[in-house]
Amino acid sequence: MKKILILLLFSLGTMSAKAALFLINNTPCTIPVVVKAHDIAHTICGLQSNTILLPPGAVITLQDVTSLNTSPGWMGSALASTSGGTAAWGWDAVAFTFTMLSSQVGPPTGCASSYSFTAANACSGNPVTVNWVVIGANSLVEFN
Repeated sequence: MKKILILLLFSLGTMSAKAALFLINNTPCTIPVVVKAHDIAHTICGLQSNTILLPPGAVITLQDVTSLNTSPGWMGSALASTSGGTAAWGWDAVAFTFTMLSSQVGPPTGCASSYSFTAANACSGNPVTVNWVVIGANSLVEFN
């Protein structure tokens, strides 16, 4: 059922062409994440969000880079813009932290080196795999 909901969310996002970022936590652990992006005034990975706590079972949808202009906000009180359209702004990576380990996933054109990452013993002694998947104009980061 969750997969059907995700597909519906993606189809809605694609129709509106807002290049949404979906964060999905399928683990039993809360995961701290930092979203990295760029816009017309900030270079690749020039925007970094304040820490977002992604609770177990949560789905967070960020419609565009301006979604983080308010809570939790961008580091340094930066404000993102969608000026110039999706050619001028985009999502570059999602950084995350597990006990004693941190990494990030995203497109190699951003600041991440891989679309996928696996950590052993990351969540209550269990491995966690993090995948960045692009569907249409949207991106999905899934923690399993």
